[in-house]
Amino acid sequence: MCGLKLRDKPFCVELRQRSGIENKSVPKKSRLQRYGHVLRKDDDDWVKKCVTLEVEGARQSGERRMKTWNKVVDMIIKDLHAEPSDAMDRS
Repeated sequence: MCGLKLRDKPFCVELRQRSGIENKSVPKKSRLQRYGHVLRKDDDDWVKKCVTLEVEGARQSGERRMKTWNKVVDMIIKDLHAEPSDAMDRS
């Protein structure tokens, strides 16, 4: 990536500067864009139904449970002090 090899052991900061990525919030921004897109869909759309789907049954025991997409988005919204209704405004 960017002419660097893994054996050069580049730092993430250096890679972001060379590639032109402004900061680490790029994945957060894309998740929020997807979240807004899904919320603006019709209520009978299958994608929106999948987001609100609750699976019955017990979860497997074991190590740490994986975070769901909804929980990650809720954490991002909480960090930004935003409301889920803000997703209805595309700007």
